[in-house]
Amino acid sequence: SWEETRASYYAAETDEVTARALSDQVASIGLEIQARVATQRSTIDQLGEVLFAGAEEQEQAAERQVLALRIAVMASIAGTALLTLIAVKATQAKVAQVHRATSRLEASERYARSVIDTASEAIMVVDERSNIVDTNLALDEAVGIDAVGRPITDILPDIATDDMASLTNVELSLQRNERRPIPVLVSAGETTTPDGDMVVTLFARDISERKSFEAELEHLASHDSLTGLPNRATVLRTIHRARRRARRIRSNVAVMFIDLDGFKAVNDTRGHQVGDALLREVAVRVLEQVRPYDTVGRLGGDEFVVVLDDVQPEAAAATAARVLADLRRPIVLDEEVRIGASIGLAIDDGHRECDADLLLQEADLAMYRAKRAGRNRIELFDEEMQTWMQVRSDIETGLRAALAEDQGLLFHAQPLVDLQTG
Repeated sequence: SWEETRASYYAAETDEVTARALSDQVASIGLEIQARVATQRSTIDQLGEVLFAGAEEQEQAAERQVLALRIAVMASIAGTALLTLIAVKATQAKVAQVHRATSRLEASERYARSVIDTASEAIMVVDERSNIVDTNLALDEAVGIDAVGRPITDILPDIATDDMASLTNVELSLQRNERRPIPVLVSAGETTTPDGDMVVTLFARDISERKSFEAELEHLASHDSLTGLPNRATVLRTIHRARRRARRIRSNVAVMFIDLDGFKAVNDTRGHQVGDALLREVAVRVLEQVRPYDTVGRLGGDEFVVVLDDVQPEAAAATAARVLADLRRPIVLDEEVRIGASIGLAIDDGHRECDADLLLQEADLAMYRAKRAGRNRIELFDEEMQTWMQVRSDIETGLRAALAEDQGLLFHAQPLVDLQTG
């Protein structure tokens, strides 16, 4: 029976007429075969094991299970060995097909995993309970821990878990194991797994370099490039904040305006390189004489400003005296340089009609009075200076109006010394 059936089967492969006859036979007894084979269903079901075997085991498993099926069917269906061999042949083809499909699927999965793991962005897959179920190498290397199984808030503490799927380019902090968090830009999307579960895939891009660059740009915009001190705009904002604080805590704000004496001569005779080094040394010395929370700024040229927050007038005057004394000390560059400073001091309790610009202007006027009084000294802004400042402002306003209206301004000189007689 075996040899006879095998010969008939192979003949069917080459004879189209015989093949059709066999197909008719299969169709006519199909119902009977289904009924009889049911007695051996457990054996046939063992073929399922082939489909789930590992790639390296599939071939051997297929041979074992197909042989078992052949014996079972031949034993239970007498006189239909021909059909049995056709079934066996079809089963072998199906196993081979499944094996190829499985191999392609595994290759596809390996390829997808390699793409995900080579991505520079950190990738996290989060389930409906907000737990991480998968990650890629970039995320593992960034956080330094096995994140799978952890809540997403362990990695992204600031994330809103109730609306993760809608995130688009949101700046968050990525928590790392025993290291400082890093800023990341997070986007997300919702997908369904083959098992029908809803998951959210999060993509986090490291933006440390961008944030550092932005911070550098912000620093350059708000600080002096030569000394690294705050510039005029930053100083004015600092004075404004200090005045608000002074009103709240009933304290004082002091502004110290410093203009170097003798700097122009050093800059002109020794060159700008020495002049720049001198300005940097002045910045260091002034910083050394003030408190950590006070602000030292450079307005440009050889003009510096100190903002003393929450200070009593006596303490502000003492700080100005220390700064002046330190600037009088010789400064050693390529050789010894000596300069001094004229310092104007203005103090505000935060309650009078005064803004940041006006307070800085008052300190500037006090500095000019120190210059006129002989330099290398400190002058405190007072009411007399306020009056003089108002008179000067009125004169300036009047002159501008006269020029604009062409009022025929004339120049008059009043001689003080007769050069002929002395």
